[in-house]
Amino acid sequence: MSIGALIAQVAGFAFVYWLGLYMLRRDIRNGRMAFTGTALLLVAVCMVSSILLPFSLADKLSECMMGLREATLFLPFLFVQGALLLTRARDEGRTDHLFSRWKYVLLPLGMLGSLIIGVMGTAGTFRVVYTILLLVIMLGLVFSILAFFRFSAKSEQTVLPKAVLSPLIVPVLGGLWCAFLPEAASSSWVLMGNGVALFLFGVGTTATEIKSQGEAWLPDFFRSLDYSVFYTILFSGLVICTILWGTGLQLAMVVLLLAIMMLTIALQVFNHPLRTLLDNIAFVTFPKLREESSQIRMVDRLTVLVDESALQEEMDEESLYRYTRRALSHFGDLERLATNPLTNLRLIEQRLQKRGGPIEVIERAVELKAILTESIEQMKPRQGENFGTSDEWRYYNALYFPYINGIKPYNRRYSDDLLDDTAQEALEWFRTYVPERTFYNWQNAGARLVALRLKEKETA
Repeated sequence: MSIGALIAQVAGFAFVYWLGLYMLRRDIRNGRMAFTGTALLLVAVCMVSSILLPFSLADKLSECMMGLREATLFLPFLFVQGALLLTRARDEGRTDHLFSRWKYVLLPLGMLGSLIIGVMGTAGTFRVVYTILLLVIMLGLVFSILAFFRFSAKSEQTVLPKAVLSPLIVPVLGGLWCAFLPEAASSSWVLMGNGVALFLFGVGTTATEIKSQGEAWLPDFFRSLDYSVFYTILFSGLVICTILWGTGLQLAMVVLLLAIMMLTIALQVFNHPLRTLLDNIAFVTFPKLREESSQIRMVDRLTVLVDESALQEEMDEESLYRYTRRALSHFGDLERLATNPLTNLRLIEQRLQKRGGPIEVIERAVELKAILTESIEQMKPRQGENFGTSDEWRYYNALYFPYINGIKPYNRRYSDDLLDDTAQEALEWFRTYVPERTFYNWQNAGARLVALRLKEKETA
């Protein structure tokens, strides 16, 4: 392998690896982001094994790299299926049966099959296993795309545009080709096609998912990419220079190059949590300084995530409801709440000016939290009681106790030791008399009422 070919391969690996880590760091709680990010990291593993394979002179190492490449060549598209089947239904309690079958049947079988192929290879009897595995994964991917389009046609929510799914045609054709011709799997064109297709799919998924949440995606995306590229070139360039003018292409130097790239990119992607950890250690005896430093980091991170253009002058009720639902689900997380477009309401700015508070991202989140609390409190029946079980209490109960009080009725591991008598009574009532689906329906209806109150206050 020439040095030029090596640089091209490690550059492709670096971009795929960076995007996989970035998607997981940006929003690992988002199913599509998590599954697509995992798929990209699996492609990166496949790329690493392909890069190291020509330098693996020892039989055992060569077999290990070959098995790792075969096991991870098309496994990423199993996770892409999960990203497509994971519907973001408006009612959070909804169960998607297609996704459940994928999660509990197809995913374990696919991973087991990939493990068998990785250990046993594709020779002899296991060629049949390899062919069946690839056909199942690729045909499953086609079915997932069709199911996604069917769901998108019925859903009113933001979904991935068709242009984002078009790159997946490349790995589908490549997978069907390799299923009947396993020797083609060793082709660099197949690996390059998979990497490019998933990279484009990952970028499209990132943009769509983040924009649907009302956050800005480009500033943070480009900042992370810019920092990662700069530091990767800075430190990896030294290794490449050593290879060019000193050691030549050797296994140890290529491993060192990949290790430095992986470490550098990971440090840049997880820069904020790492700085938080190091500052907490450095300022362990200076609590005030530690708190101020944490505040500065939070503001710096949130500034690039807030999309001021997401909240339009005349927002439709569905968008206002979606942002309100998201704000309620992030009620206890001030950092996530600060990125909600509702923080840009004129009402919040007016209230901050009235009380003389600073108009900045954290204060806006605090004020939004106060407004949501007031709106929920206004739903409480005027009966002089703290809790009731009649119909007029249902929306208040479904919003106040889970979000403001913090109880988790359907979490079996949730402990009620610190709850007061009223909250314990509400928790017991939810678990005994309110089905989970009914509970989520009440929350959705209550969130719509809160959204209407916000609209009334904004236009008053």
